[in-house]
Amino acid sequence: MPVVLGQGLKITGSEEADDRFVYPSVGAVLKTGGAVNGIMKSRIAPSRRYIGLQVYIIEEDRDYRFVGGITDRHFIPVNEKLSESEKQLLERLTAKLKHEGYLPSEP
Repeated sequence: MPVVLGQGLKITGSEEADDRFVYPSVGAVLKTGGAVNGIMKSRIAPSRRYIGLQVYIIEEDRDYRFVGGITDRHFIPVNEKLSESEKQLLERLTAKLKHEGYLPSEP
């Protein structure tokens, strides 16, 4: 299955190759955007979000991820603890993605 790359892939000089998932703040991801190195960034539109999407937040020097959904309330720090119901949901989603071939099955 081919990998489809969306807009945002840049290969020029010494800049990072893919800056789609680096944002200045959580607010820049969820709401109105912000600027990084003078370049305006817009929020990640719901149509570009997916469960598991990981984003580096410059202001906090940490990663966030969409867990259990793609709404703003599902955007949590990677190291934040999940509730039992969130863990169960994540396990069910992972199993489904493995069954459908989107994730590798364990040997």
